Amino acid sequence: MHGVGGFTPEELLGDLKPTRVWGDRIAGFYRTADSRGRHLEAYAWGGLTSHSPVRVLWTLLTPAMLANMAGWMARRRVMSGSEEAERPPTTRAFRWCARLAALALTVSVAVMVTLPSLDTVAFQCLGQVPCREHLWATGLLDALAPRDLLGVRLAWGALPPVAVAVLFYLLARVSRNRYENVEPPADKESQPEPSTRCAAAQPGGLRSPAFWSGRLWHSHLSNLHLAAGIGVAAAMLAWCVAAVGAGQGQGAGAPDGGSAVAVLAVSALVLAVLVLAAVLVALAGDEARGPLSWVLLGASIAALGAAVAAALLLPADPVQPDGVLPGIVAAVNTGWGLSVLLLLPLIIQQIAAWASRRRDERRRETTGDREAHTRIGVFPWAAPVVLNAVALVLANGVLVSATLLVALGLGPVRYGVGAADGCDGSVVCVPKAVISVQTILVCALGAVLVGLLMVAGVRLWARVRKDAGTLTADLRQAYRPSDGVEPALSPPVVQDAAAAAAAKDREAWMYSALDPDPGGRGEPTSWVRRTAAVRVIAERTPALAAALVIVVAVPSLLGAFAYPLWVLFMAQDPPVILPGVVMGIVGVLPVAYGFVVRYALRDERKRRLLMVPFDVGTFFPRAFHPFAPPAYAERAVPDLTRRIWWIHDNGGRVVLSAHSQGSVIAAATVARRSERKDTKDHEIGLVTFGAPLAKLYRWAFPALFSDGLLRCLAAGKGGLAPVRWKNLYYLTDYIGGDVEADWDVPANSGDETVAVGSVDVLLLDPPSDRYVYGQALPRILSHTGYWFDTNLWLHVNEMCDRISPPEPESQSVPRFTSNGQSAAAKDAVDALSPDPAAPLRYRLGS
Repeated sequence: MHGVGGFTPEELLGDLKPTRVWGDRIAGFYRTADSRGRHLEAYAWGGLTSHSPVRVLWTLLTPAMLANMAGWMARRRVMSGSEEAERPPTTRAFRWCARLAALALTVSVAVMVTLPSLDTVAFQCLGQVPCREHLWATGLLDALAPRDLLGVRLAWGALPPVAVAVLFYLLARVSRNRYENVEPPADKESQPEPSTRCAAAQPGGLRSPAFWSGRLWHSHLSNLHLAAGIGVAAAMLAWCVAAVGAGQGQGAGAPDGGSAVAVLAVSALVLAVLVLAAVLVALAGDEARGPLSWVLLGASIAALGAAVAAALLLPADPVQPDGVLPGIVAAVNTGWGLSVLLLLPLIIQQIAAWASRRRDERRRETTGDREAHTRIGVFPWAAPVVLNAVALVLANGVLVSATLLVALGLGPVRYGVGAADGCDGSVVCVPKAVISVQTILVCALGAVLVGLLMVAGVRLWARVRKDAGTLTADLRQAYRPSDGVEPALSPPVVQDAAAAAAAKDREAWMYSALDPDPGGRGEPTSWVRRTAAVRVIAERTPALAAALVIVVAVPSLLGAFAYPLWVLFMAQDPPVILPGVVMGIVGVLPVAYGFVVRYALRDERKRRLLMVPFDVGTFFPRAFHPFAPPAYAERAVPDLTRRIWWIHDNGGRVVLSAHSQGSVIAAATVARRSERKDTKDHEIGLVTFGAPLAKLYRWAFPALFSDGLLRCLAAGKGGLAPVRWKNLYYLTDYIGGDVEADWDVPANSGDETVAVGSVDVLLLDPPSDRYVYGQALPRILSHTGYWFDTNLWLHVNEMCDRISPPEPESQSVPRFTSNGQSAAAKDAVDALSPDPAAPLRYRLGS
């Protein structure tokens, strides 16, 4: 099983024409020629993520993906034991607060899409003669949206935000039919029943048989978010129509018409507010309630209809008021304020949870109780808040930029709201808050990110200088003979003079990358310094990721709360910093994004690289934000489960060899509890390499990938079947790592006892320091080089032999040294460091 980026079946198997034996072209199992009497298959699931060019457009859904990920980053009080194995991974209070925070993104996006549509285009541009003349199809505009009929223009202005919300809804529905419709397999005597319960509320988390059954919950959540999006558009339209009607008064000889406008507008506004309030309450439940969500969706559509009717009843007025649309500034400020308020429950909940954990930790220190509870120091205590803040910053930054670009494209721009700010019929007005927010975001975040990079660079340089001196000695010791096995590149014992001479001549060509250059000052070589740098980066990957999201989220949160305080107490608009520079950046970013998408659509290799974050961020079900990209594991886990059952039912045994994100899929599959009784007699072999199970997933998602879950797998207690697990890793791997960290802490009652060192196997990287004179220095394999390491495949062979003993004439179980190197590799004369640029080939026959 491949990892992020997604190899093709041909690359995985080293076969130009592998045979598909299960699945389809999107995700399937492919078989090549048998090896050592065993079937060799590859599960290629890249079609679920980066293989399709259309999936490049998922980058537009990045904020929703982050909001959905945030809900899965919950801490939990107990990390192992029977309580951890049987209870839901998150509390009900947290799930509600996380869903409210995700709803803040939907509300914020709806507000920022409605602003330019209603104000900049429908009210200002279509109401100004110079601006209308520069638009396309002026005659059609005169027929559909006459200049003197403000109400008709506003009704058309409400269409784009509703269309955007419906588009997100339809995309979510189409992807649900392709992913969530694949129900997890049940016992062979029964058909799988879809679950109505949210995945985050399933008892046991990943162990639950219904964890990957999210179709009904996703449909329910999609209806609620669509109702909220339409409700926001309806409320803003009604608010502005009421403000326009109040400004026009009851004149024009139609007092009844003016009264009808006010009644309809207020009724639409009240109904929209009630819909939003009902959505907030509905998000507190963990069960999908289809009728309720459809009723709320219908009510939001009714509110929109009432607001449109009120707009159409506005009397004709040939005079275009100066400035922005009446009521739009107050509506936008209210929408932004609501988005910030929806974050507050999650902030309060996280503070309360952190204080509770801190109190429990002090109590345990006092009483000497060392049960396996959560470690509050491994990640910022408010990780869900931080990621939701990043999602809001990213979405609002893009949409504010779009608002400014739309205004610039329509004509001259002036920042203000009315005639006092120089806004007349010849310019397009943009509220100062829009440009102020954008300049603060660009300048503040730019300065913070530059500072972070400088600090990280200085610390990396200092750490590399410190470690490089000792690394040379450590590597010499690692490459030295151990356990009575000859060094990897030492010539074997020869029997005659001719062979001895040949070996001597061969050795004369060999050099060590550890030896300093002639005439040097005895400092570590550049090869050693590069190896030290890669090791430091690999060790600090979680810390760097946490620092990055924190420096983006914390200033943004402070600014979100400081902005209304500035306006209220300072009684003035917030400052505008370097508007010219910011507008230049705003204009360049869409062009840069277009080039990136263009190249990604044409080049699959670039597309794989671009989609790597989505291979990680779209693993979990869409339990918190329905408009995130679909979770490929909703199909991958059932696919893999059914294939394992099929092989077992036909008398076979299974060894899963999984790299990177593939190891996460494999672990989720074998951890899922099976309702079948006959699978307990079929042991599954699991070999993971470059696995982020502990380094990233236990660190960022401890409620699911807990100590208890990983410890049970290490002890052989899989949910699907008994498991025999080996985890291989490099110290240079910036994604994968060991899984046994902190297992020296005594476990709770009911936990499995696992000896440290029974799962993890440390492999050397680079595998050798020797190279042929004049050729390239040994490559650092890091995260992507496991496939080329012969020692890995010898460990896979060993696992296969233990799960299904070979025939007597087959190769025996290989011997390994204490550092994970194979004796066979150390006996090879030409065992040079592998080259990742070489064609990929499996080495099971080694």
